[in-house]
Amino acid sequence: MPGLDLSGYTKIMLQGAGIEYRPGGESGRTSFSRLRGGPYEVTDEQKARFRQVVGETLLDELGKSTRFTLVNEPGPDVLLIRGALLDVVSYVPPEPIGRSEIYLAEIGAVTLVLEIRDSITDAILVRAIDRDSIGDDVMIKKSNRVTNTSEVKRVIRKWASTLRERLDSFSGFRNTAG
Repeated sequence: MPGLDLSGYTKIMLQGAGIEYRPGGESGRTSFSRLRGGPYEVTDEQKARFRQVVGETLLDELGKSTRFTLVNEPGPDVLLIRGALLDVVSYVPPEPIGRSEIYLAEIGAVTLVLEIRDSITDAILVRAIDRDSIGDDVMIKKSNRVTNTSEVKRVIRKWASTLRERLDSFSGFRNTAG
């Protein structure tokens, strides 16, 4: 945004705009649906765990800011960071019955839509959109709750640390480009 000046802001307030999952998906209850590789439907339990991991990871990473303090109320020096996760896709089949193991290179994908606004006027100062795979692009790993949670944290932490680093470095800069 031309003329963007973040030097007057010292606090950030987070506001979730929701998580939307890609509709449909295989149930994974049949051998044929498992062979197709998904995407698979996301259970309510998986959604709750995903929401919790995302929230905890964002708060942890943004709390490391050297310039901004996290707050819960709007104010004249507060940036409102509104984020949504859209088109969340899972390639993790339901837990198999018995002793089989699942190995995946990618456990899913997600799109981040992020807006940075003035918390009083609600004016949009910055808008960013990014899509990323959840999983290690290099290695195929055993898929289980621990490794899958770790991969979700890795992607969310990458986005949050990029946001934190850019806000910390940009906060004293006035953009005069047109």
